Amino acid sequence: VLNHAGYGAEETFEGMVRTKEEDKQGDDQLGSLSGLPDFKTEEATVRNQLVAWQASWLERSTTAKGNSIYGFRVDTVKHVDDTTWQHFKNELVDRDPDFHLIGESWGANYKDTKGDLGIGTMDSLLDFGFKDIAKYLVNGQLKAAGKELEERSKVLTSAASLGQFLGSHDEDGFLYSLG
Repeated sequence: VLNHAGYGAEETFEGMVRTKEEDKQGDDQLGSLSGLPDFKTEEATVRNQLVAWQASWLERSTTAKGNSIYGFRVDTVKHVDDTTWQHFKNELVDRDPDFHLIGESWGANYKDTKGDLGIGTMDSLLDFGFKDIAKYLVNGQLKAAGKELEERSKVLTSAASLGQFLGSHDEDGFLYSLG
């Protein structure tokens, strides 16, 4: 997560997170999300520090056999400015040219990637629409599922893909939604 720290972390990150006076409630990038301390990623010093901390995981996680982190699943893409995402991606790829980012851009699917895919930052997005295709399958609507999968395949490439998932900490689980 590049846009916020955990609850109660304001003192730990003093100067890096918005004060109540700086918080622009309702603004995706300049306001806090659910009352979480919001990092000022638009400020170069804050951006550079956050990116350095995250990118350092690549050096610290390499095993004796040379295995390392393949990619990061990043949260709340729309709540961080494009400059920060580009800087983050560049720093990670400088360390590992094969590094990948899969982003959570709320509601993204093959019909609407929210402008966050194919711009040089995210390699992939979570596919919020995949649950609908899975519901077709579970309900025996195989032709409808097949049609959606074919249309989805026409849009995606190896350089711009969507990651399938059936649920997350932000929403009800797939099986629960079937009830």
